[in-house]
Amino acid sequence: MLGLTLGLLLLTPWLAPASPVAGLPLPPPEPGADRLHSALVELPGASLSERWLAAGGAADTAEQTRERARVMRSELDVAEQAILAEQAPVVAAAEALGIRVIDRYEAVMNGLLVHGTAAQLEALGRRPGVLGIAPAPWVRLDLDRSVPHIGADRVAAELGYDGSGSTIAIIDAGIDYTHAAFGGPGTAAAYASAATAAETIDDVWDGQRLFPSAKVVGGWDFVGPLYTNPTACSEADERAGRCRRSPSPDPDPLDQHGHGSHVAGIAAGLPTSQLGAGVAPGARLVALKIYGPPASGIYTDETVDVVIGALDWCARVNLGRSVEGSAPERIDAVNMSLGEPWGQASSRFEAAVEALIDQGVVVVASAGNAGNSPYILGAPGASRGVLAVANLAISGPTGGLMVSGSSRGPARHGGFKPSLSAPGSGIRSAGMGTGDQARSLSGTSMSAPHVAGAAALLLQQNRVEGLGLGARDLAARLMNAASPTLLEGAGVAPISRQGAGGLDVYRAATSRLLVRAGDIADLGLGFVPVEGEGLRMERTLRLRSLSDAEQWVLPEAVFHRESAGRGLRIELPDEPLRIPPRGEAELAVGFRFEAARLTRWPAGERPLGAAELDGLELDGQLRLLPVDADGGPIPGEPVGLPFLALPRRASSLSGQVEPGDPGRLVFDNTGQDGRVELFALPLDDAGEPAFDADEPAVTYELDLATLGLRFEAAADGAPQLRFALIGHAAATVPGLTITEVYLDSDDDGRDDHRLRYGALSALSGGGPSSFMGLAVAAWDPVAGEVLGSEAMLPTEAADLHSRILGFAVPLSELGMSGPGPIRLGLLRRGITEDWLLGPDRDEAPDGMLPPGGLRYRLDPAAWSQRPATWSLQVPAGGSAFVDLQAVPGADRSAPSPAWLAVYPDDAGNLRPQAERPLERAYAIQLPMLVKGR
Repeated sequence: MLGLTLGLLLLTPWLAPASPVAGLPLPPPEPGADRLHSALVELPGASLSERWLAAGGAADTAEQTRERARVMRSELDVAEQAILAEQAPVVAAAEALGIRVIDRYEAVMNGLLVHGTAAQLEALGRRPGVLGIAPAPWVRLDLDRSVPHIGADRVAAELGYDGSGSTIAIIDAGIDYTHAAFGGPGTAAAYASAATAAETIDDVWDGQRLFPSAKVVGGWDFVGPLYTNPTACSEADERAGRCRRSPSPDPDPLDQHGHGSHVAGIAAGLPTSQLGAGVAPGARLVALKIYGPPASGIYTDETVDVVIGALDWCARVNLGRSVEGSAPERIDAVNMSLGEPWGQASSRFEAAVEALIDQGVVVVASAGNAGNSPYILGAPGASRGVLAVANLAISGPTGGLMVSGSSRGPARHGGFKPSLSAPGSGIRSAGMGTGDQARSLSGTSMSAPHVAGAAALLLQQNRVEGLGLGARDLAARLMNAASPTLLEGAGVAPISRQGAGGLDVYRAATSRLLVRAGDIADLGLGFVPVEGEGLRMERTLRLRSLSDAEQWVLPEAVFHRESAGRGLRIELPDEPLRIPPRGEAELAVGFRFEAARLTRWPAGERPLGAAELDGLELDGQLRLLPVDADGGPIPGEPVGLPFLALPRRASSLSGQVEPGDPGRLVFDNTGQDGRVELFALPLDDAGEPAFDADEPAVTYELDLATLGLRFEAAADGAPQLRFALIGHAAATVPGLTITEVYLDSDDDGRDDHRLRYGALSALSGGGPSSFMGLAVAAWDPVAGEVLGSEAMLPTEAADLHSRILGFAVPLSELGMSGPGPIRLGLLRRGITEDWLLGPDRDEAPDGMLPPGGLRYRLDPAAWSQRPATWSLQVPAGGSAFVDLQAVPGADRSAPSPAWLAVYPDDAGNLRPQAERPLERAYAIQLPMLVKGR
């Protein structure tokens, strides 16, 4: 189903106002209710970076940032003290509640990292001075041929750039600074000595200073030994010495995992007798250690609730603030080879990343290794300003293949991702603890540092040549020069797999034209409902010349395969465009969608996976070809931007009650063909139609708005109860939540069944998937547990970009033989880790938590009328109606039920999802409110 427009056909006008909810909703009673959660506490005051920007501190490069920070030192001192003063009473309140304050953030956000129970966090959320509480972001740890493949060797040999003067922060598992690739002694014995006291810095080995050094110029260990997020580390585990529930930061960022050293070696490692040089061997490195050594049986890769602390550390360095550990002069680029699938692009991640980008820092992250599933690309790569890097396998001197495990985009919030691709399969880089040896690893974790190293090369060129480019400009140069020819299967990989294409830093460094669009350099149009015969969208390209000579370009659009242009015409000027020397120009690009030619959307027929999206997405490359003033071709490489759209024909329905006895429902459609599905609205305990107000404290994808119910016959004639669950905003992917329904099927005031609806794999204890299922079981409301076993039932396929989730349960599973009065309450939870481990969930009605909570009620026996049919089709530009029939034997003077009209093919309220601030409330007014008879 596409989304919906909702119609409430009522006796009197009714509109439920949005009401803010203080603090966080309590989780339901369950084992482990005293479990610790890792959370961010956000204060209302501006961060140090925000105050710095407001004072005019924005800069193109980290070097400029540091200079301006020196000039503004006294103002920054005052601002920092103000932030600390704002935090002090909140820290005291948290500690008084028994909450552990793990860290305080000032630079990229004004907030705290804390560990506490859900009840403690709810109490803290009600205290003055607390703006909000959210789960702390969790992310996992996600050269001989690859460096020449991306052209880095040519940049060094022909242009003289090796990254010298650039500093890359590696937010990872630390760096083995004893390895020869990082200027260390290059012996296993040196590492063994340093590792015996990994919480202190062994300054000298055989007369050589180990850390900080000329290569690894700074760093800090944010976690210390054995730290694991307290949700993964139980008190028993901690007592047994297997893990620690609180971090013990220390000044020694020595890698004890192996991942960080391998990543750092790819980005900027020195050549050894066993290993080629990294992409930018002249660059300096900073080791920011957020993963400790693996512990037996404990998920130590889950510890990165401290990642925002590492970003805050980087921002403080560039602002000239003191930091713990060894501080470099500045930080120019950040690499995060880590992630969590289905990345939400958390607003807190966004703020932290934006703060660094505004300081002139290029931020790079891995796309993830979760495979070819739509929207599975991970955070923090999902954040808009980040270069998210997919994984390619080298197939020749210039050729590449997409790796099947590389995470597919776009980002769940609709942003264009991945940004580009880089080698990540079978990459040989520094082997931790081996002295000077290599090890081979694969994954997007290896792809990202290729791009971070490439950024270091362009940063050096930017300084030396005085190009005056900012962080997004440098990121755009890498995307402009990428080669969109990566193969997958029998053809070229779709844009949602490869992004702009394979990294080519030599082309980027030699190109004298920069093109910007979108967040960095893309024409990502996202999900596009087409209601009329056609729809036109326009985007503007911003061109900037890096040459002393005038340039002329002629645009052309190239679809990645022939069918990828079906129903889309790209409107470009026929005449060449002039860009003056060192000047700028703009180019308007039109995208005209033709509804009749668009591929039919198979809603409800099967899960919409990668194969289905390949046939629905319209994608390719917009290239700017070098030409002369007359439009004739001249030698030179084109620059390009990827474009991507997911269009769908959409209805545009409205409805009204036509008076009569008993009357009828009339629906008009000014859009494409569309369906109407009718349901009855249950009533709350006050007798009002069910509506759960928009709640700012609840993540939008979890926030229930209302539900519709109807008794109907299944295909085999057996009676069933059908549900329509309606959210306040569209869910990009349906399988990331589980909705529990506590149902009283005999109206005796006691829940006797529990239904769980969600991804079939998640219902069985796994993770999200495209296949939905329904688990039904008898329920003991006193014990709060299932009686017997759950029956696992298949359901119809759920749609993408929809506010509707629908399913049906046979009445026989509920102990019912036919329609009757029922009472029910709903609880929705997120199942990705950033929700599962936090108290972010929704209940409807509010106060429904079992046992004895509030419930909705539906009684078909009280109806005076009902629709002649529950479903109908309304043709494009046409109308259709449903007769309302009197129920035999019913009191004709009784009020009519409240009917819920759901329009599955309607554009409805889909678009606000991408426009609303993430993790904030978005007040959606139901668009059709009509009086009944």
